[in-house]
Amino acid sequence: MDYLLGWLRGQGVNEVILAVGHRRTAIARYYDRHQPRGMRVRYSVEATPLGTAGALRNVGPFLSNKEFFVLNGDSIFDVDLRQMLSFHRRHRSEVTLALAAQPQTGRYGSVVLDARKRIKAFLEKQPASARRSENTGGPRWISGGLYLMNKAALRHMPRQHEVSLEKEFFPRLIGTPFYGFPWDGFFIDIGVPEDYRRAQAELPKRFTLC
Repeated sequence: MDYLLGWLRGQGVNEVILAVGHRRTAIARYYDRHQPRGMRVRYSVEATPLGTAGALRNVGPFLSNKEFFVLNGDSIFDVDLRQMLSFHRRHRSEVTLALAAQPQTGRYGSVVLDARKRIKAFLEKQPASARRSENTGGPRWISGGLYLMNKAALRHMPRQHEVSLEKEFFPRLIGTPFYGFPWDGFFIDIGVPEDYRRAQAELPKRFTLC
C-alpha cells in the first residue's frame, strides 16, 4: 500500500479512499500515524464482506467528483493516469479498464476489444494449449486492476449484498460506453508466492514509498 500511495502521489493524486474490511483497525491505525505527505486518506468500512463491487458501492457516498480511479490493493500497474483520463473523456466512456499485455501463465482471463477499443467480451482463464486470440490476431489483454469510472456508472451496480466487479458488474456494462485502455507498463500482482517474492525485489527499484 505504501508503494501504491507513493505512486499515486507521484501521478498528482491527493485524495484516497481506502475500502477496508479485514484488519481495518490495523490499517487505519497505521495510516493515521503515517499520513502520506500531501495526501488525504479516508476509510470506507465494510462491517461484513461486500465483494469487490460491493466495496465500491459502499464508497459511493464519499465521492464528490464526477470521475474517479479505482485500484486493487494487491497489484501495481504503472499507467500514465493523465493519458488514461484523456482517453476516457475522448471516448466519452463511462468505465475504462487499464489493460496489460497478457503474461503467458494462464492465471488470467482476457479482455476482447473491438477496433475502437470498446470492450466486447471477457474470456475465462484457459490453459496455454487452449488459448487463441479473439482480438483479430492482435495482442491479448488482461485487466490490470486499475479502472476509471464515472459516478453515474454505479447505477449499473447489482443491489445484492456481496457482489464481484469482475463477475457481476463489468459484464453488465458490455454494450454501454465501456472501453479498454491498453498500456505497455510495468505490472505485477502478489496473488501467488513467486510474484510476492518478485515484488519484494522489484518494487523498491521502481517506486517510492509514500
